[in-house]
Amino acid sequence: METTSASACDFKLRKNQIIQNVSQNICYRILYLPDTREGDGYWIPVNSNSNIPQPFRPDEVHEQIAIGTMEEVADTVPVPLDNELNDKGIQRRDKIWNLIRHIVSIEPDIYMYSRRTALLKKVEDASGVKLNNLYSYLGKYWRGGCRPNALAPNYRNCGGARVTENRKSSAGRKKRDGENGKILTEEDFRIFRYAIEHYYQNEKKMTLHQTYNHMLAHHYVKPRYEGDPEPPTMSADEKPSFGQFYYWYMKNRDSVEDTVRREGENKFNLRHRAITGKTETNLLGPGDCFQVDATIGDFYLVMEADRSRLLGRPVIVFFKDAWSRMVTGMTVTLENSSSFVWKAALLNTVTPKVEYCRQFGIEIKEEEWPCHMLPNSITTDNGEFAVKSIDDIVSKLGITVENCPPYRGDLKGIIERTFGVLQLTLRPYVPGYVEKDAGERGATDYRRSSSIDLKTFTAILIKAVLFYNNYHYLTEYPRTGDMRKNGIPAIPLHLWNYGIAHKTGTLRSLSNDIYMDVLLQQGKATVTPKGIRFDDLYYTCENAVSERWMERARIEGTYTIDIRFNPFSCKNIYIKDSEGKYISCPLVDSLHEFEGYSQEELDALHQMDLDMKAACKQKEDQESSNMIHFVEVLTKRCENEKKNGETIIETLKKHSTDENREEEKKILSGKTEAEQAQSALGLNEEPRNTTTAPESERTNGYQALSRDIDEFMETVREKTSPDS
Repeated sequence: METTSASACDFKLRKNQIIQNVSQNICYRILYLPDTREGDGYWIPVNSNSNIPQPFRPDEVHEQIAIGTMEEVADTVPVPLDNELNDKGIQRRDKIWNLIRHIVSIEPDIYMYSRRTALLKKVEDASGVKLNNLYSYLGKYWRGGCRPNALAPNYRNCGGARVTENRKSSAGRKKRDGENGKILTEEDFRIFRYAIEHYYQNEKKMTLHQTYNHMLAHHYVKPRYEGDPEPPTMSADEKPSFGQFYYWYMKNRDSVEDTVRREGENKFNLRHRAITGKTETNLLGPGDCFQVDATIGDFYLVMEADRSRLLGRPVIVFFKDAWSRMVTGMTVTLENSSSFVWKAALLNTVTPKVEYCRQFGIEIKEEEWPCHMLPNSITTDNGEFAVKSIDDIVSKLGITVENCPPYRGDLKGIIERTFGVLQLTLRPYVPGYVEKDAGERGATDYRRSSSIDLKTFTAILIKAVLFYNNYHYLTEYPRTGDMRKNGIPAIPLHLWNYGIAHKTGTLRSLSNDIYMDVLLQQGKATVTPKGIRFDDLYYTCENAVSERWMERARIEGTYTIDIRFNPFSCKNIYIKDSEGKYISCPLVDSLHEFEGYSQEELDALHQMDLDMKAACKQKEDQESSNMIHFVEVLTKRCENEKKNGETIIETLKKHSTDENREEEKKILSGKTEAEQAQSALGLNEEPRNTTTAPESERTNGYQALSRDIDEFMETVREKTSPDS
């Protein structure tokens, strides 16, 4: 495993962290940390098949890390993603997870032998699964980072598919005369599957008997003869019985899929979707539970490029630690609340905030906003987190989600109050605030006072969050006796730091590659001679330069590559290298001005360009017409004065092109015909005044051409004037 750097003096143990014993070359994953260093923690070897957690003393581990006999290493335990599993693999994973998910959260009992046995015995009695198998499931779950996908089956160890037995007689009791029944074939099974998918699994909600009869009427009939009003059914020995159909269905059914298709996705999510999680009481410390919510901001915003154009009100998403009340992540967008908006907010939660604040012109130190790790659980309402795509995300990250009922904001009041506190703080200073009387008769139109753009509003909100985290005193926070003894004020940052130092560590961190796989959007970019093009912007990276991608695109033609991108920042895109790790591709030097733009801001700029183009089009068309008319008039005049082509060729025999050029230059320089004649006779050898002749004496020069152009333009203006 790859070693990560850490300072021994300020090193903190965290749940899910991997510690390596250098001398024994054994890696342990931390499963549980006690409230104090004097208590026992539990870990499990990850490079062995052991399923038994082992106790350890955190203070002894700190000593070993200080002297260098132990060190933190990166998590490289392979855990498959959902898109790497087939349907059977997902069903197998979910079945095992439902067996153990209620007991793995009982900490520290699940790690103690005497108490663990009692917990597993209850599962064995309820499910019939043996203890040895349950131990194997727990071991895979713990070694895989406490993520449900670690329970997915390893198909490389599986054998071939079972061969269907060919029977010579039907199974079961002997049927009576006239009863349906036959030896089933693969064709019958195909018809069964078709009938279930098309007749049973739909919103008509046929019963199995109705589905069976519908199947017989459409699939077990003799070929229709010409003139037959109705096709006759097959004989009893050629049709399957309902018992055979029912037995096949019960053996192969998927109750979840049946419910989804019969009741619809919305009703299934409302009535039958699994809701995992735990209550908000008895929180262990920072990171044990983050609350999350979104709201429509109370301020109207305008476009940065044109502040006369209204954008409406933004959507604000906050993540907040329930134990310390620390705002751990945020995002501000013009997009409607959706799954990718929540992913962007979660990505901000696990990302260091120094660079994020710098994008908006705010310089902070790491200790002012030290939040960049995953929580143990998330509490939300039945909004965007109650969809399957979010379920997949949190399962891959090993997060438990508790969905509160709708219209019950009091169940997550910690995050609900934050929106009101921050926006009321900004109300007197930020224009465009929407009062409660908005929309009432006689009320002020608050859109008229708006002048703040999205980027400015985000910077203001970040500053408000920093003030809240670092200085806002929580008057109703229930401080413990130990907090009072140590002089810990009820300020979110102080509570956070105190909890990290003295409470159970439930914060977790995963590799950046996992975050990018799960939280960034997928996309396609095109490698061109100018760079890697995505959304009309160009990016590059060291790999592209060293491997000469742009040169190859110029020679062989452009080609597409898979990328990951953050829709709220155009600064970078990400591609996988040959080792499967993500590398960053920044904008090319000439496009650095777009670094701070989001996807929606770029779209707005593009629309402004299109509007400007449309506004200039009519003027362009008119001036183009004038230019063409001008060219045609002058060309026509020259054509009329031109002699035929044969005359030009004959004249070339007397006067060469060079002679013609010299004579024309003399004419254009303003020399009179008399001066030219004197020069030819040698009468102007004495010095003469070389000043330019007056304009009145010039003939066939620029003056004549200028007069022609002026006369022509006057004619054009008369023809194109509205009065003509």
